[in-house]
Amino acid sequence: MTEESKPAKRGRPPKSEAVRKERRNRTGSLGALNSKLALPDALKGDKNHRYRWFNDVDGNIESQMRYNEWDMVSLESYGAIDSIAGKGTAISKRVGTSKDGQPLVAYLMKKPIEFSDEDRAKGQAAIDEKMSQIRKGARGTQSEELRSHGYDPKDGIRLRG
Repeated sequence: MTEESKPAKRGRPPKSEAVRKERRNRTGSLGALNSKLALPDALKGDKNHRYRWFNDVDGNIESQMRYNEWDMVSLESYGAIDSIAGKGTAISKRVGTSKDGQPLVAYLMKKPIEFSDEDRAKGQAAIDEKMSQIRKGARGTQSEELRSHGYDPKDGIRLRG
């Protein structure tokens, strides 16, 4: 039997014979670049707002809008009106399944940066106060029974780092 009449080998060629001529497209394959919830490119340069995705569970969206000054981001707000979705459509993505088996949807929301910074400062102040109490060894308003069973050094607690 000559080489021309032998049947072709089946399967993949060995790696030693396989030569890749082009690199596979890996654009945006790292971290947030490939994230399902990455910020749309048109919004990345916005220095006036902070953006965040909120899951639509248990009235979370309404609560954020009413009490925490977050606003929905619509397609038209950054010039990406989709003819199918229509004008005024909020930007949303399916992010999973809720407890009852229904699709779980997250909505992109924005908040003015100065409000966001103010809220973060208030939150950090509360954390700093609690850490100060921990360092001093303060026990708060616990009952005498709870205080007697806890570790409460006279010199307070020192935290490294």
